[in-house]
Amino acid sequence: MKIKRYKSLKEATTTLMSEGYVHSFELTKAGLQCLKTKKIYLAEEVRIV
Repeated sequence: MKIKRYKSLKEATTTLMSEGYVHSFELTKAGLQCLKTKKIYLAEEVRIV
């Protein structure tokens, strides 16, 4: 697996959206919350690959 490095958050967001990623998340005290669905994911449910 190769780690991708981006020069800016804008570049990362634009690239990931062009690759099909459509959801954005916000870190809250309860966990990682999807801004679209409002579902909260706990740390043990999240895997970044």
